[in-house]
Amino acid sequence: GTWAMIDSLLGGTKSMRAAGAAFMPQHTEESDNNFGERIASNVLFNAMELTLDHFVGRPFSDPVRLNNDVPDDIVEHAKNIDLQGNDITTFCRDWFRCGLSKGFCHVLVDMPSMNEEAVPLTLADDRADGRRPFWVRIEPENMIFAEADVIVDPQSGELREWFTHVRLRENIIQRIGFAEIVRERIRIIEPGFFQVWERVKPKGKKEQWMMIEFGETGIDFVPIVTFYSNRESFMVSKPPLEDLAHLNIRHWQS
Repeated sequence: GTWAMIDSLLGGTKSMRAAGAAFMPQHTEESDNNFGERIASNVLFNAMELTLDHFVGRPFSDPVRLNNDVPDDIVEHAKNIDLQGNDITTFCRDWFRCGLSKGFCHVLVDMPSMNEEAVPLTLADDRADGRRPFWVRIEPENMIFAEADVIVDPQSGELREWFTHVRLRENIIQRIGFAEIVRERIRIIEPGFFQVWERVKPKGKKEQWMMIEFGETGIDFVPIVTFYSNRESFMVSKPPLEDLAHLNIRHWQS
């Protein structure tokens, strides 16, 4: 509910109008036509977005700087950290914005799928095939389940919370002829392996989930990092601007 409200506010006037009665109660005895006209003429003063952009702009007024001991490969990756043209500053700003607006936000360090004809076995193979890690921002509502244990970090020797099982919603749009079909998918990640399941409806049968991809990751942990802006417990965080969001909704209704 809270995340949907925040998404609608950040979507602006068009998004709030589309939400209709979700955030604009219909008056007693008000006709549907009058109600629709009232919503269609309303304009959002987006105090939520203005405040959020102000807070996000302050820590990212200067670009992210990497330390001198960062490996050259990672320095190069940082110029296009998500394989979509965004550098590390742009990506981290959007990650911070998501976490500040919704309380927390995740980043998955992913890797392109291996070539089935010639599976890379070494770093040299990966480089020859152009395969390298990249970051993917995971909105909190798309992590539908997670488990974690507190164990010793093998590098620092300190106790740290590590994911042991996650399920991520990964709906995609596929083009079939002139039609666009939404494929509902769930990615399961555990230390060492992953699976991708898709909701399918075989002809003459009921809908069911079918595993369409699986493989080994080659690492003994789940490569996901979570940024909390106001943590209360594991996967629970109160969005810092939630009260402002409710006030903004009240202003929209007035």
